[in-house]
Amino acid sequence: MAAVCILLTASCGDDDDADSATTEASEPAPEPTEAAPVETDATEATEPAPEATEAPAPTPTSAPEAEAEPLEPADLTLVALSSYKPGLDPVIEAFEAENPGVTIEPSYYEAGDAYTTAVPTQFAGGNGSDIVFVLGGQASPYSSTAFGRAGYLMDLSDEPWVETMYAPTRTLYEYEGALVARDVGIAPLSIISYNKDYFAENSLTEPTTFAELLTLCETVAGLGIVPIAWGGANPAVNSNNVATLAGNTVQSEDGEWLAKRIAGETTFAETPGWRRALEQLVEMNEGGCFSPGASGAPLADMVSMFASGQSAMMFTSGILLGQVLAQTPDLNPGMFPAPGDTADSTRVTAQASGGLGIWTGTDHEEAAKRFLEYVSRSDVIAGLAGGNSIISSSDATEGNLPGVYGDLVDYFSDDKVVTDFTARWPNTSMNMLTGQSIQGIFTGQKSVDDVLNDMDTYFEQT
Repeated sequence: MAAVCILLTASCGDDDDADSATTEASEPAPEPTEAAPVETDATEATEPAPEATEAPAPTPTSAPEAEAEPLEPADLTLVALSSYKPGLDPVIEAFEAENPGVTIEPSYYEAGDAYTTAVPTQFAGGNGSDIVFVLGGQASPYSSTAFGRAGYLMDLSDEPWVETMYAPTRTLYEYEGALVARDVGIAPLSIISYNKDYFAENSLTEPTTFAELLTLCETVAGLGIVPIAWGGANPAVNSNNVATLAGNTVQSEDGEWLAKRIAGETTFAETPGWRRALEQLVEMNEGGCFSPGASGAPLADMVSMFASGQSAMMFTSGILLGQVLAQTPDLNPGMFPAPGDTADSTRVTAQASGGLGIWTGTDHEEAAKRFLEYVSRSDVIAGLAGGNSIISSSDATEGNLPGVYGDLVDYFSDDKVVTDFTARWPNTSMNMLTGQSIQGIFTGQKSVDDVLNDMDTYFEQT
């Protein structure tokens, strides 16, 4: 895991290049779905999320160092990505049990347009949630940099849990030297999850090269199911998956590529590795790796396709395995990185998996801070991470790869982990617009050249 510590340190972009989080909207922001009473299904802004099975509330293995003063009654709100519901709901339940009179009402939105539109717009209108999920870095409208610049996030630099954060990614949650969010962990940006039992029953093996992946797709399609679930209607899925392919085709050969692009020394269009990453997507699409409707599939459909056994694999963030297992608890998942053209070029692209900040406009500062203290207990944050299928900040610090992430241990120990491009794009629209452009490859409206030229255009936007 020492390799991860070194590599992820590089993911700190120049905060001054990020755009403001304030989002102009000609229509009102979408209303959040009802948040999480125990009997209610998981909520999405555009599609219902997979129904979560009840998870036991985390039980702290040790008491805090000193017994805290009881909190005054308070009704807090929290907003987060729907993919974090399986881990957050039991943590909230346990916190409420430990602090009678304090409630937290969560709202969840699907990643992509739903969260990007609704949450920044709510905060811009003075209607923010007391506790908010933000991404690390500067390249999202709800990143720590964008929300920090807009004045939405409280300075948490003096909180007692600061030293428990994962050191290599901590600066991604700072703005102008102030810590503005508590990290929850790290995870691969995108990874191929697969059904181990299905692979065993059909004598299938993990591919080690891209050519083997195409052969695997052909074999699985011949068995009558979709090889790989892909949520092409979600721009984040498209852009993150292609950035992951570029981990093999670009970063395995040139770890300084992004710095060169920022300096104007190269472009996407003239970089063979970026061209190859998009060509691989075309080859996967034409090779029958995806369902015919992949370009229009939302996150919820992608998750359900894999959870129900309609597909053998799913290509997206490993975080979504939490929703898969909520639907199908007995599914036996495994992971492997999307393979490069050669086995030696294959990399795992790692990302900081977001964090929790406190709104400067909250009326319940003490209770909100107490919640972040609670989350920061090593057993609680490990439970939160486990429910969301990520690697907790404490496990990352200790070099542990829990659960299904154990399948990736060789890549971590062999220094074959690279950092996420997308957290360091110089503006907040790059990832979303790139994902929309990539969708055109599925529909035939965009060529590889078109997307490369689009990416150069988006990169230069301010």
